[in-house]
Amino acid sequence: MQPDNVSKLISRRATVINLVLTVLVFAFFTYYLIDFVPIHEKQNPIYGLIWAAFTSSCISAVFWLAANMFTVVLCDHRQKNKSTQPQP
Repeated sequence: MQPDNVSKLISRRATVINLVLTVLVFAFFTYYLIDFVPIHEKQNPIYGLIWAAFTSSCISAVFWLAANMFTVVLCDHRQKNKSTQPQP
């Protein structure tokens, strides 16, 4: 149970936005990194796609964590600014 004075720092909408951005980052890096796989040209091109996807999954996981941390910090900052502003 959460205490009454604690509010959620991340909403469902922010989670969906972060998820969509992470999928876009994954697709971009998979496409970008496929040319850097050495066996891509010599053997079956599906191997290059698999290794590029493995690599971009790690990059996407770091991006997911960074995006969520940024969202939480931004929401907390906005809440603190709202509470410290003087009421007119």
